[in-house]
Amino acid sequence: MEEVAQSTKTIFVFAGQSNMSGRGGVIKDSHKNQKLWDRVVPLECQPHPNILRLSANLKWEPASEQIHADIDTKKECGVGPCMSFANAVRERITGIVGLVPCAVGGTAIKEWARGEELYENMVKRAKESVKDGGEIKGLLWFQGESDTSTQIEADAYQGNMEKLIENVREDLGLPSLPIIQVAIASGLDDNYMEKVREAQLNINLPNVVCVDAKGLDLKEDHLHLTTESQTLWYQGERGTSHIHDAEVYQRNMEKLIEDVREVLGLPSLPITIVAIISGDCKCVEKVREARPGINLPNVVSVDAKGLHLKEDHLQLTAESQVKLGYILADAYLKDSASSLLALLKIKGIDCPVFDSSGFCTVLLISLLFLPLLFLLIAGF
Repeated sequence: MEEVAQSTKTIFVFAGQSNMSGRGGVIKDSHKNQKLWDRVVPLECQPHPNILRLSANLKWEPASEQIHADIDTKKECGVGPCMSFANAVRERITGIVGLVPCAVGGTAIKEWARGEELYENMVKRAKESVKDGGEIKGLLWFQGESDTSTQIEADAYQGNMEKLIENVREDLGLPSLPIIQVAIASGLDDNYMEKVREAQLNINLPNVVCVDAKGLDLKEDHLHLTTESQTLWYQGERGTSHIHDAEVYQRNMEKLIEDVREVLGLPSLPITIVAIISGDCKCVEKVREARPGINLPNVVSVDAKGLHLKEDHLQLTAESQVKLGYILADAYLKDSASSLLALLKIKGIDCPVFDSSGFCTVLLISLLFLPLLFLLIAGF
């Protein structure tokens, strides 16, 4: 482990409260009358040799869920965003991804002020993380739910957060340290929650960005994110909130296609993309334009426009999902027919039975004549 720890490390600090430390998969055990983690680890959160965490006793060790278990010790920890974040980052960097967990559930921002135990412990752990090499590349912050109980706390949030950013950059000697904060999706009072969200979204400091958790699914307590929400990665609807996300969507999607084909060892894997019909109306058309704009071999786009949405104006109804399944099947079968026809032409075989739809014909050939067809092609 010492040899690994001495390698180049890209380090990230994670701070805030319970939605950062993670409660995904934490359920109530009726037999023991306590909350326990269900131990289900999503694919996106699986451990990797190149992902380490700084333990509570300041030692680097292999990272795995539960990342905050020895830091946020008063409540049961489950799946949080740290491992899915780390797995996404490690694919784009060389060396080790180092995670420094610092979040503690149920804490208000005043408890993260300079001089308070939580703040001082975070700074201490961050400084310790670079002693054997590596560089802190960012602070990820998810907190604010505990500041939604009173008007006074909500009104003071933006000033407190801006001061926290100023202090941590100064104390770490990193004046341009990137800060990624999450706009909360839940709180103790809806009115004050919106006030805190407004404060988070309105912070305008260099190298500070805010991502919005609104719309992610909450557990039955209406406070903590589900496991699926903690691991949610970049989908079209989630990329319609900000113009920057929408503008880079095509490039991100093309990279995803390239990565999936490479990892699976299937360089010609057919990909069918659905052009979205919902999202933030400000940028949804920008993302829609990106999908048919993807011009890669064996990639086709189908349009969901015209399908009915549920009352949330975001998710498809059950009937629309059924129709979408048929649309996807039709697109796949048409594409399969076109590919087979192209192969036959290369082999010099004239096959007029393929019409423009290719739908019923390709099924008939697949079921009745495919073995004979392969023999004919091989013979040529």
